Amino acid sequence: MKKQLLPIQPEVLLATLKIRFQSRMRRYEGIEWVGVQAKLEKSAEKLWILDEMEITGGEPDVTARATSLFIITVQNLIMLQGGFVAR
Repeated sequence: MKKQLLPIQPEVLLATLKIRFQSRMRRYEGIEWVGVQAKLEKSAEKLWILDEMEITGGEPDVTARATSLFIITVQNLIMLQGGFVAR
């Protein structure tokens, strides 16, 4: 079974993540929200995973950029190239 959000959920999640991103702009030198959002919108499954993390209070957040990949840190997990690795 493919994990996907209901039609309105991506909008709500992306709005939440954008507000968080904008409130912490000094952390993201050289990273534009448009690029982060474009990467996230390419994968319904990644959005589902981030939504699940948001629901459980994980507060996913952009913390760095490695080449063209955005690294999203959630407590002790890192999303990189479609997978998660424990830190």
